[in-house]
Amino acid sequence: MDEPQFWDIIESGGRKALDDPERQLAAAHKKLAKYPPEEVRDFHRLFNEKLTAAYSWDLGGAAYLINGGCSDDGFHYFRAWLISRGRAVYEAAIQNPDSLAGLTDPERDDYEFEDLWFVALDVYKELTGKDMLPVDTKWPSKPKGRRWDFDDDEEMRKRLPRLSALYTDGDEEE
Repeated sequence: MDEPQFWDIIESGGRKALDDPERQLAAAHKKLAKYPPEEVRDFHRLFNEKLTAAYSWDLGGAAYLINGGCSDDGFHYFRAWLISRGRAVYEAAIQNPDSLAGLTDPERDDYEFEDLWFVALDVYKELTGKDMLPVDTKWPSKPKGRRWDFDDDEEMRKRLPRLSALYTDGDEEE
């Protein structure tokens, strides 16, 4: 499985599916099930690589703002949601996490998509009757970039100005 095939599966179901997690999950499942088990395993490996590439302090800050806080597991599931948005959104956010300001709603805090991370495991088991063996993923011990305090509003505004305007500006003023 190559990158274009990976993103084709993620984006299967079209624009409506990207806005409906259940629909997107079903579309990805259906498309992935057409591949042989080895390629389903490759899809899972590529998904893990995308999760790893998105493991940065600045994306962690974005997740913290967008979801009103973010545990380690929550950050994992946030990055799965980021992948679910498709290649263009994912790549833009890797370069500039503040680009997510136009895609999120401050009235929501559910920007996570754990189930999409596991779709390949489910499809593999359906195809083979066996659990997928772990793929070789080199999980980093710490996020890329310089550590910073997500509760420091000034630093947040400096690093993520558009997201801060949506999620924090005016909070401290009573």
